[in-house]
Amino acid sequence: MRLTVLRQFAKGLLHLDARLGGEIDRALESTKWYLWHAKVMAALDAFADVSTRIYNFEDSYPKFAALKRTVEEFEGYISENASMVQNYGQLWREGKLISTAFIESLVNSLLGKRFTKKQQMQWTHAGAHLLLQTRCKTINRELATTFHRWYPDFATNESSEATTPEMAAAA
Repeated sequence: MRLTVLRQFAKGLLHLDARLGGEIDRALESTKWYLWHAKVMAALDAFADVSTRIYNFEDSYPKFAALKRTVEEFEGYISENASMVQNYGQLWREGKLISTAFIESLVNSLLGKRFTKKQQMQWTHAGAHLLLQTRCKTINRELATTFHRWYPDFATNESSEATTPEMAAAA
C-alpha cells in the first residue's frame, strides 16, 4: 500500500518532468519487484534512487513535503522490517497462499464488533492489541511455545502424554 501511495506521487512528478518522473517510477517498480522476491538490500538500493531524485522537485512540486515524509517513512519501514519480508514470488510459484485478505477481514470484523457502542462489552486499544498478538501466535503455531516459556508446568497436547484414544491415534 505504501508503494501505491508513492506511485501516485510519481504520477504527479511525471507532469513536471517526464524524464525524471519516469526514472522515479521505474525505481519504484524495481523496489516493488525486489521486495516481492525478498531481496531487501537490492530494494533499498533501488529505493535510494527515489530518495535522491525527489530533491530535483523540491521547488517545483507543491506536495514535496508530503512526498519527502512518505519516502523517509517507507525507507525506515523497510529497514526496520527487513527480517520479516516474505519471498512472495517463491510462495506463488509453489502454489501457496500469499493473500492475507481473509485474516484482515477476520480482524476487521472482530474489532468492528467490539469497538462499537452497541455492544455490552467494549475493548480498549490495549486489549485489542493483546487479542491480535494472541491470534497471530495461534495462526503461526507459536502460542503453545510462548505458554511453555511463561508457565513451564502448564500441560498442552503437544507436551503431555496422549491420554485419549483420539490423541493416541493422532500421535
